[in-house]
Amino acid sequence: MSRTCGQVAVAALAFVALAAGCGEDSPERAERQERRAEVREERREERREAGEREAARPSRPPGVPADAKRRRVTGVVDGDTVRLAGLDSSRLIGVDTPEIFFGAKCFGAEASAFTKQLLPVGTVVYFARGVEPVDDYARDLVYVWLPDGTFVNALLAKRGYAVPLTIAPNDRFADLFDRLAEAAKAAGRGLWARRTCEGDLDRPAG
Repeated sequence: MSRTCGQVAVAALAFVALAAGCGEDSPERAERQERRAEVREERREERREAGEREAARPSRPPGVPADAKRRRVTGVVDGDTVRLAGLDSSRLIGVDTPEIFFGAKCFGAEASAFTKQLLPVGTVVYFARGVEPVDDYARDLVYVWLPDGTFVNALLAKRGYAVPLTIAPNDRFADLFDRLAEAAKAAGRGLWARRTCEGDLDRPAG
C-alpha cells in the first residue's frame, strides 16, 4: 500500500470513529436540548401565571397607604368602633362620635346608623394600624378605607358625625380631621347643627 493510500485509510478510520462517537453523544445532547426547551417553556408559563395573578389582584385605590391590609367587616359597635375579621374591636383613630351606651348622647344613634350603613357586614375594607396599635381597652386602633378609597375616619368628620380626637402618637391625619370638622361646623352639618347638638357631645340624647 502506498504512503498516500495509508494516510487516506487512517483519515477514513478517524472519521468513522468520530462519527461513531458523535452518534453515541447525540441522544444525550438531544435530551439536554429537550430539557432546556422544557425549562424555558416552564419559565414562560410561570411568568404568564404571575402576570395573570397580578392583573387579577384588586388595584389599591388612590390614597390608601401601601402598608394597609384588607379585612372583611364583621360588625359595627357604634359610630367610631367596628369589628374586622381577625382583629378585636377596632377603634377608628382621630375621631370621636357621640356615645350610644351607658348614657346615650346627642346624635349618637345617627352616627352609629351612618357607620353601619357605610360598613355593612361583609364589606372588604383596607385598614392600617396607628403608631400606638392598641388602646387601654385592648381595642385595635385603626384607620379604615372603603374599596373605592373613601377614608372612613375622615368621612365621619366631614359629614358632621364626629369631632376630632387627637391622641399622640396617632396624629398622622390630625390636621385633615381638624380641617374637615371645621368645615362641617361652619356648614352646620350633623352634630354641629343647632337643631341637634351644636357640637356638644355631652348633651344627652333626646
